Amino acid sequence: MRIAVVSDEISEDFAEAVELGSLLEIDTYELRWVRPPGGLRHRRIGDISDDAAASLAATARRHGVTISALSPGLFHGRWDDLALGYELARLDRALHLAQILGAQAIIVHGFRPPDDRRNGVCPPTVIEVLSEAASRARDAGCTLLLRNAPDSYADSGAHTASIVHAVRSPALAVSWDPCHAVRAGETAIRDGYEWVAPFVRDVRVKDQRHDEHGYEYTVLAEGMMDWIGQLAVLRRDGYQGTATLGAQIEPRLLSTMQSLDALRRLLRAARTA
Repeated sequence: MRIAVVSDEISEDFAEAVELGSLLEIDTYELRWVRPPGGLRHRRIGDISDDAAASLAATARRHGVTISALSPGLFHGRWDDLALGYELARLDRALHLAQILGAQAIIVHGFRPPDDRRNGVCPPTVIEVLSEAASRARDAGCTLLLRNAPDSYADSGAHTASIVHAVRSPALAVSWDPCHAVRAGETAIRDGYEWVAPFVRDVRVKDQRHDEHGYEYTVLAEGMMDWIGQLAVLRRDGYQGTATLGAQIEPRLLSTMQSLDALRRLLRAARTA
């Protein structure tokens, strides 16, 4: 298992994130939001220029770090509102940037049902689009990682696994988010994980608490999630993918440092669980 961090959880300036990350012994990063060199505003990673991507790639090579995945926010809109041609063009752009950046994976989502209905039924047309997306990724030498989310067709472990089974492509795997699974109604996150276990290549590591107002993210090990149990089953399975920190808690650098320290403690505890 390799620990990774979403770079903007340290700094939106990738060079600064890498320099600070080296002090935290981090050498693997997912890119989501970045501030291009010389730019004043941050941009989603799928919206940067080729020149900006080349500069980020040069920074990664200079510091000897790996870009594990890109998170351009693909397939996250409502199914009935999406312009699919435009969305697939965004995918092609992300695949092109992944080649420049040396990233082997792209995070995608499972579309939101119309009117946010959740009945566990994924339309065949969604499978067709994801199949086409996986085909394009395979041709580009890249893997798509389907991130489960409570407002999408890929909400629970079972529903996410059923989509991957239906697509049947080695270029579609899973980025498993236990917090999202709980928000989708799964009370035992390890049960949800068992459905997707054969396909998991990334695990999103964060914690949360729940009260009458809903869910709120917290520093790792300060919330309700059974991370020792989840890490123990990953260890049982000989998991070789990434465990990626990223919960967007302010102040981000401090919360990332605290969560990273907690993750390392949890990994030690999981060895004896």
